[in-house]
Amino acid sequence: MTPSPLTIGLGVLPLYYFGTVDYGRTTGILSGVRMVLSAAAPVSIVFVSERASAGAAILFLLGAAGTAAETMALLSRLAPPTREEPGS
Repeated sequence: MTPSPLTIGLGVLPLYYFGTVDYGRTTGILSGVRMVLSAAAPVSIVFVSERASAGAAILFLLGAAGTAAETMALLSRLAPPTREEPGS
């Protein structure tokens, strides 16, 4: 069985963005946050759709997706500078 791109990304991206110092601690914190958000997502969607409407739940999802996209953009600014190849 080959690893999925998600599995590879979960292991490589923290190493790339945050370095080797406290790698295990960093990936543990990120995994904990990911598990909490994965567990809270269905509950929050059902709560919004029952309290308001299906349209409000869709807007809620769009807002969450926009927040995730902005977070990715902010993380990309934290990336270490790329190395230039010799002779280029």
